[in-house]
Parts: sequence; structure tokens; C-alpha cells
Amino acid sequence: ADVNPKLLDSNYRCYLPPVGGCTVYIFGEVEKLMDGSAEIAVRVHDECNGSDVFGTDICTCRPYLMFAAIHCVKVANRGGVGVLVYYRKEGRSLGEVVKYRVYNARKNQDGGDRAEKYFHHTEAIAGIRDARFQTMMPDVLNWLGIQHIDWLLSMSNEKYDAITEAGILVNQRVELPDIYIPKNAFVEVNAKIASGYHSNPLADESHLDELRTLGAIRRQCKRVYEYVKAGKSRYFILDEGEGLSKAVDETVNTINKFYPKLDIPYHSRFRHFCGNRVPNLMAKWQCNETEKIRRLIDLATVSVLLDAGAGPSWKYLDGDQKIYTRSEGIAVASLDMFTAGIFSSDPAMKDRVNSMGLKNLQYKDMLLGFQVSQRNALVGLEGRFHLLKRLGEALEEHPEFFGHEVPRPGNLLDYVMRHTNDKKGGLCPRNLEVHHLRLRDNLAETYFWSKAR
Repeated sequence: ADVNPKLLDSNYRCYLPPVGGCTVYIFGEVEKLMDGSAEIAVRVHDECNGSDVFGTDICTCRPYLMFAAIHCVKVANRGGVGVLVYYRKEGRSLGEVVKYRVYNARKNQDGGDRAEKYFHHTEAIAGIRDARFQTMMPDVLNWLGIQHIDWLLSMSNEKYDAITEAGILVNQRVELPDIYIPKNAFVEVNAKIASGYHSNPLADESHLDELRTLGAIRRQCKRVYEYVKAGKSRYFILDEGEGLSKAVDETVNTINKFYPKLDIPYHSRFRHFCGNRVPNLMAKWQCNETEKIRRLIDLATVSVLLDAGAGPSWKYLDGDQKIYTRSEGIAVASLDMFTAGIFSSDPAMKDRVNSMGLKNLQYKDMLLGFQVSQRNALVGLEGRFHLLKRLGEALEEHPEFFGHEVPRPGNLLDYVMRHTNDKKGGLCPRNLEVHHLRLRDNLAETYFWSKAR
């Protein structure tokens, strides 16, 4: 302060950490760095004049620095804090001259620059791959009071290990997206990943298939439950004592208050149809209960697929001159289109959805059905239309699920009923898992969503 009185001037928002060789840039309120509930993003960046200043095309330092700065600003705008620590460790602490000699050797070697030779030239010229000592790197983070990092914007395994060994919790490591990487810098990225740098490559989806099984979902839910129960979560607290009892009592009291006869409405798509529309429709159907369920599956399938954000101004006027908006409006409109028969190819059986009806569906039918006009626009109508067209194709591509002669969503009921094998006529757990996987893989992923998207 005697040397520079500006350090005591409150008008200057500048701090000098007692850690040499670095500059810290903070986005947001610095006081929140010690708040255990605050969202914090951090990049610890080592100086690289070749990239940071001159923008060389074989290095990712500057792109990563810019990406991290953008991320830090976004976190600050959400009420969190972003931290950029800029260390003076030019060329992995080997200096500029050594680094430029390495660049030159990489560019001019036989066969051109390539990942398998990336570290070779540094070792040949400097005698060592990296002179940085990362163990003390987190000192500045500790000095700032940082106890957790939600987003660590670094792929370096050495930096990650040093930060976590310093007692700082890292929740998520963020690699540099490919869009930020210069074409010739992929040599560096691939070499570093091969040497142990963090990455999230998906060579195939075999592990994702396992995570999407019913058993894996249950196991992961149990892991989250045990984690929170042990008091390790910063975001949730589990109270299975008095808190749970209060929640149960409040739920029971609410049910008794609003539904004393326990006639609680469905919490599903059918509730969006409003009133007694569906029960009244079912009362008109002259068919057995099994066929009624098929028709309800038909209806629910198209109505759910049509449901999405309607936009701020769209509305639907039903036959009783009542106005509906949002999901309720789309639900009522889809029900009216269902009863009008626009999803069925058979005029004698309008209350049905089948593949031919969907394939013959015209865009103008959707415009009329949703009452769309210049003054009553529905967001994403064309996408919804193509989704139903694709559903028509998917129904025919999977007759084992949806039937051979008249493929329809409702025939899923027959598929399930054919594959019951316990004594009570229900699905055993193993069969349920098998059916879930078959439907997910053969319909939703491969044939439907992937092409509809």
C-alpha cells in the first residue's frame, strides 16, 4: 500500500493474491466464491503467446481461453461466479524459444505434423515433456476460498488431479468443443487425449444401452438416493423422519380437501382432454373392452406426439365455443381430429389411428384441425406433421408390435397380452425388461426418433 496507494482505493476492484506468477479474472460477485450453493466455473490457463497473442493454428490455448471466458460470463449472468486464472508458464514452463523450435520441428518433419510425434519433439529439444509443477497450482483457488467447482474448463489430468488433491470438489469437467478447435490443432488434442487428458468420446453406444435398461435406471436412482442420504449433496437434503411425515400429511389433507370422494383425475394426457370428453366418447363405442383400450392407446399416441409448445398466441375454439390454449388446447384439438377420422383410413371406423391414415394425412388437415391462420399461428406445426407421417411408416415397419393387416398403435396391447407368461396373466419382470428394450431399440431409437428429428 505504501508503494501503490491505489490498492486501498475502493474505486479499484483489483486484488493482489499472495501467489506469484498469475493473474485472476473474476466474473460475478467475488463474495460468492465461498458460498457452497453458488455455481462456479473455473479455468486455470497457462500462458501461450503463440496462441493467445498470435493465434497459431496448431494450438488450442487461445480457443480454450475464449471458450472458458464465454462460459464464465454465462455462469455470472445466472448469478454464479466465473474465474480465469492466467499463469505465466509459457510453453509448459520451457519458454518461448523452446516452444517455437518445437513448433518448427513438428511442422517440418517428414510426414507432417501428427499426434504420435507430438511429445517426441519437445522431449528431443528440451529433454523433458513438461516442466510445470501443478501441485502448487491450486494455491490461488484455496486463497480465494473456493471449495467446489461446478464447471472445470480444462482437459488436463494433471490440473484436475492437483485441484482435487487440494480438497476442492470438481463436479463436471468441460472439454473444448470441436467447433472451437482449429483444423491443424486436432493433432495436439488427439495426442493429449491419448496421454490421459480428459475427453468424452463415444466410440459406440454400448455403454449407453446398458444405462438405459430398467435395471440400470433403478441402480442409478438408488445411487443418487444413497448419496443424498449420506449428506454428500450440495443441492438436496433427505428428511425421512419428520419431513416425510409432514409431506404425507399434507398430501392426504390436500386429497381430502379437494377430492373427498377420492375421485382423483388422471395425471396424464387424458387429463388434458378436459371434462368428460373421453368417458362420453367411450360410452358411444359399441365394442368390447379390449378394443376400447386399443382406441385409447391410438388416441394417446398421436396426442402426445402432437404436444409441444404452442406459442404465446395460439388458441383453440371447441364446439361449445370454449377457448383452450397450450397443452390443453392441443389435446382437445387432437381429440376432435381423432373423432373426425383424419388419422384413420376407414371412414366406417373414424375413432382409430392406423398407418394408412397417417401416411395419407395432408398438411391442410393439420391446418384446419388446429385452426391455424395468420392471426392464430401454432409454433412447429410442420414438424408435428412430419412426426405423424413418420409414425405411419414406423407402424408398418414393425408388424410384430403393431399388427400385420391394420398396423396401429393400439395393437401394442395385443403384443403385450401375447407375451404374458405368469400364472396371473401378467408380465414377469424379465419379460417386462425384454419388451422395454425391444420397443426402445427397434422403434423409438432406430426407426422413429432418429429419422423424425
